[in-house]
Amino acid sequence: MSDVGVMHELLFALLGYTGGLVVETPEGFTLAPQSFITEGERQLLEKTLKVGFYCKKLSDFTATLRRRHFANAGTETTSPGHYAYGLAVRIESALEKFREKVLELEDEVLEKPSLPLAYLLAKLEEDTVLLGVLHRLMTQVTTRSLRGAALLDLLWQAVACAGGPSLQRCLAEQLEGAGQVWVNQLVAWMVYGRLADPDHEFFVQRLDTSDQRSVEDLSLPGEALQEWHHLFQLREEAVPRTVITRNAAEKVLFTGKAVRVLIRSHCWSGQEEHLQRHVDTLRSCFSCKSPCNVLERCIGELKENANAQLLELLKRSRLVQTLQAMKGFYLLGYGAFYQTLLDVEGTSPQALLDGWEKALAEMESTATGASARDTSSAVHCHAVRLQLVPRSVDLHSFDDENVKVMGGRLENGLVLMSPRSMVWLQTKVRISSSFQHVFNFQLRPKHRGGSAASTASRAFGEYGTRLALCFQPNRRLQEIVEPLETWRSLGECLAVEVTYCVLPHLQHRASAESTAEVTVSIFTASGEQKAAQLATTTLSMPDVQPMIHMVRVWYDSEKGQLEVFFGSDAVTPCCSCQLDLKHFSLEMGCSYVGLCCLPLELAHNEPFVRIMTWRHQTKERLDFEEQTAMVTFSDLTLSYQVPWPLPLIITQSCLQRYNRFFQQLLTYRRTALDLQRFRLDGTSSVETARARWAFKAQLQFFWSQVLQYFLQDVVEASHQKLMDAVAASQTFDEVTRAHEEFMSTVSTHLFLKAPELHKELANALRIANVFRQVAAQGDSGAPLKRMQEEFVESVKAVISMMQSIHRHGRVMPLLEQLLARLEYNGYFETEQLQEDLQQLENRLELGLVYDLVAFLFLSSVKLLILMYFLFEQAYIMRLDVRFLTMAVAAVVVESVCGIINVLQTMKLATLNVTETILLLASVVSVLTVASYFVVEELLPSEIRPELGYLSTLTEVPEPRHHR
Repeated sequence: MSDVGVMHELLFALLGYTGGLVVETPEGFTLAPQSFITEGERQLLEKTLKVGFYCKKLSDFTATLRRRHFANAGTETTSPGHYAYGLAVRIESALEKFREKVLELEDEVLEKPSLPLAYLLAKLEEDTVLLGVLHRLMTQVTTRSLRGAALLDLLWQAVACAGGPSLQRCLAEQLEGAGQVWVNQLVAWMVYGRLADPDHEFFVQRLDTSDQRSVEDLSLPGEALQEWHHLFQLREEAVPRTVITRNAAEKVLFTGKAVRVLIRSHCWSGQEEHLQRHVDTLRSCFSCKSPCNVLERCIGELKENANAQLLELLKRSRLVQTLQAMKGFYLLGYGAFYQTLLDVEGTSPQALLDGWEKALAEMESTATGASARDTSSAVHCHAVRLQLVPRSVDLHSFDDENVKVMGGRLENGLVLMSPRSMVWLQTKVRISSSFQHVFNFQLRPKHRGGSAASTASRAFGEYGTRLALCFQPNRRLQEIVEPLETWRSLGECLAVEVTYCVLPHLQHRASAESTAEVTVSIFTASGEQKAAQLATTTLSMPDVQPMIHMVRVWYDSEKGQLEVFFGSDAVTPCCSCQLDLKHFSLEMGCSYVGLCCLPLELAHNEPFVRIMTWRHQTKERLDFEEQTAMVTFSDLTLSYQVPWPLPLIITQSCLQRYNRFFQQLLTYRRTALDLQRFRLDGTSSVETARARWAFKAQLQFFWSQVLQYFLQDVVEASHQKLMDAVAASQTFDEVTRAHEEFMSTVSTHLFLKAPELHKELANALRIANVFRQVAAQGDSGAPLKRMQEEFVESVKAVISMMQSIHRHGRVMPLLEQLLARLEYNGYFETEQLQEDLQQLENRLELGLVYDLVAFLFLSSVKLLILMYFLFEQAYIMRLDVRFLTMAVAAVVVESVCGIINVLQTMKLATLNVTETILLLASVVSVLTVASYFVVEELLPSEIRPELGYLSTLTEVPEPRHHR
């Protein structure tokens, strides 16, 4: 083995190059059959050649990965990813060190040609282990197509399980290579607000990439609110769980979004230099002994810094004044303002809108020269608008002030639309919750010549139309002064297009029946006329004239699904898609809705389109609103343009909850004010008048105490606690938590989370409204007494539920004050106690439930025992038959008495489900056994043949019932 040529070929094989002596097989490098190599030398050579095979495979892996990376950069399905590329760079570095070591061995062999093979094997033993481990890692990455977080987890586990120090250092370098890419993404996101993820490997994901320019241009402030709530989210599967926790990943997501908001608000300049220390620590974290601790600490410090900057931004934006104004408008804190509003005559929507304008004018006039607080309220009043948002719209006649027609005309109350004409509802409709929208249309030919003209038109197929149902939330109708060419110019919009046309090639002759093609499509537009088609379908149907076509749109907010039905008899949707309307920039979940008639290119003669009916109905209708007969307030909504950046805390969801508070408190205050102003006439008798005044005093006392509890004990106390928490807060998260706690406290103490109690309050409110109507009409007697009894029962139920909530469920210290006011003299509790005692006395007189159940069941058992001796015994005396029959009859009579007591107990006492079931089961058992006895008594007697001889000997006749 002193041949220099063989040694050089061996050194080339170590670098991954085969030749005449060394050949490559799928299992590795091996020696060609040579007669001059002994078996011992062959074994040494093959052990040495393993590292050469590893070197070749790793070199091929890095070369292939580098080529794919640069050829398919930015393509998620074909690109290996930046993490794998970082790993390949570190593998190449390890291979470069190995190649340098092989060159050193070559120099030693040239100096000392007599070096044995064992020396080479010993020198390369460590490299064989290192490259072998890298080869196994490479195999797993290739076969499992690992990328992103999965690749980082694999490398981390490999480092954790490494044996010797050299192997651990080598694997740590590989982890650092892939982890450095991940750390650079962290720095770009948390410090500069940039999502540098072309291969979609980072755990922060951008949801909408349709308008990449506006997303990455951080100088546009209008995109910040959309980004904060809807644009970015956390990808659970992309979080490297071995490196950071999920809590840390959420901190990273929050910090990046906060940095983008601060950059768009011009409040982040100079922070990059201030955070350079954290950037350097992050970029060197994988060189530390504990990367996880370093990452957690740096991520936490960066989040705290962004939190503090956000809080400073909020405080500069008059957060405290905005919260006070929201309390004044939404929670009826401005007493004089709402007193002026409720002083208007009538409860129609227009009357309330006029009263709102009057109250605003009075507030502005009184704010001149007033305190700073009043001046602040006057400033905010320009941003608050009272608007009518009906939960249902049903139009059969379009000659209405709520309808705006552009480009079309009205005929007999219906709209005739031609191409480039539009019809809009003047008021917004609610689309954030589940809704159903339906419109009916009919094609009307432009020819006025009768059926002959219509037939001629149909013979050439010259008719068709293209309608678009549009929901657009942002562009006000005052800005649309003329019909638009296309709905895409509306900006952010949801459109359902229905194209109805008859093509000429679908008709063979004039007398043949026409066939229509109906195309239904769903589009969304984000602005700048960029539209995305979510779904489309085409139907074929006979064209029957004059036929009314129905288009029905159903949206399920829980499933996030939009379905379109065509035809009045359609039971399955012809077009559907997954869509979450909450991602639209809706104001209070509302949007304008309109119908657009667009040009149809394929039709030579486009007829008029007659819109027959148009209706919108929201599925969400509150029991409170239906039972109180105060639907007017449920359709009124306060719209508030929250100044930036306060929408980060006061979101659209919060505004919807504030509106719920506003509607309920305004309803209660209006009822209490109406009861206070209501005057009873003196035309009735003294006794009736006394009963009316007493009932009015009860109603007025109850609702005044409830309203005082809501406005003073709940709203004032909770809002003051919120103000104290905001003043003492140090971070943005503390302000958010304080506001959420305030909203939750108000919701709880307004009983919005207790539907049964809320329903009883609604019933008491309905009684108050009905009492004013009945008393105004002069009715008395039985109606008044029934209302009073019903009101007392409702109040008892309210107090009972409040006491139950206070004792067992939630901790509600404010509720004690309301209970103390309502039950200050124990009137309702004493009356309830008397009723309970009377009920207990009745139950004791008739028998307790379980005593009656035991008595009836034992009576059934006793009947069965007596009937067994009467009917089933072979030897029985004649006298015993009579005694047993009388005994069964007596037990049946006792059981009937027990059944009577049971029926009286079920009528007079209040039973739960278990007691009712037990009583019914005991009654059924007694009736079943008694019926069996009667049937057996009525059956004819039978004598068994085998007992006939015995009866003749003893002269004792067998019982007539023996069988």
